[in-house]
Amino acid sequence: MVTATVRLEIVGTHGTGTTTLARRIEMELRATGLSVTAPTAGDRGRGRS
Repeated sequence: MVTATVRLEIVGTHGTGTTTLARRIEMELRATGLSVTAPTAGDRGRGRS
């Protein structure tokens, strides 16, 4: 079994739907059985992945 860590970053200005897009991607990945770690907005800019 091969495991790989993938980091996906979504950028956009306020009100362009970036949070909605990130949540939809997260739901789809979890639906396929993948493990997802989603940092909160407070984690941004702190060097966490």
